[in-house]
Amino acid sequence: MAIFRVERGIDAYTSRSIRFPNALFEELAQLAQDNNISMNTLVLQCCKYALSSRKKESQEEEEKK
Repeated sequence: MAIFRVERGIDAYTSRSIRFPNALFEELAQLAQDNNISMNTLVLQCCKYALSSRKKESQEEEEKK
């Protein structure tokens, strides 16, 4: 599995409200602050990483069949 790396400069164009459990929000907020990026940028990167990893795992399972 690929390692998640925090990056800067991701564009966002669609606005959507989401709710986080308090503990998760605190952890994400701290990670964003530590990397000098917005919470929005971090959440976008997390989502892209999760979707990419999901696709890779699905492909690997198909290859095993």
